[in-house]
Amino acid sequence: MLLLFLPCAGQWADDKMEGHGLYVYGNGDMYLGSFKAGKRHGQGSYHFKAMVCQLVGEWVEGGFVRGRWVMKDGSMFYGSFQQQVTPVSAYGILLLLAV
Repeated sequence: MLLLFLPCAGQWADDKMEGHGLYVYGNGDMYLGSFKAGKRHGQGSYHFKAMVCQLVGEWVEGGFVRGRWVMKDGSMFYGSFQQQVTPVSAYGILLLLAV
């Protein structure tokens, strides 16, 4: 079944998002991608409204594990992430834009 209303749009199973969909959080953040049992799982993008940045890549059971952290100025961190998404708990490559 496909539902088209906000704050979420997508497929549902057992009253939980399942498959591909869009979820808009109360603070304006958005996630567009795959869900499994109501959690972000698979490929997806999470857009942080307040920080004007995004996480693009692979999610496992709600957590971001691998991909790109794209900043407002276009610079990005690419790599793997553990637990909280912060530079301290991630490892990979930081690409900065030359101005």
